[in-house]
Amino acid sequence: MENTVRFRVVSKRRKAFCVIMNYCPQKLFLPSLREKVEISGVKAIRAFAFAGCLGISQVIIGDDVEKIGEGAFFACVGLNSVTIGKNVKSIGDNAFGGCNGLIYVYNKSSLKIV
Repeated sequence: MENTVRFRVVSKRRKAFCVIMNYCPQKLFLPSLREKVEISGVKAIRAFAFAGCLGISQVIIGDDVEKIGEGAFFACVGLNSVTIGKNVKSIGDNAFGGCNGLIYVYNKSSLKIV
């Protein structure tokens, strides 16, 4: 399936595997309970891919991801922890803008995060 983003939502209650086509639906619903999202198997996370997803609390970006698009996680207000894979070479403007709860960023890449 060309132009797809694959990610896994992990919760204490269940595990789900999801596929999002390469467009950003107006409202992407993730369950309201706090979820961990692991992204792997893709080179880029497109612009605004997860913007406004209130149910995300933790994001782990795998080592195969090279680019995080503009606003990729914009306004994910429940997000409090992000792990950035070692091969990320660029992070778009406001990729994590509006993530007011973000308190922990673990950066395995060579990028300098300011």
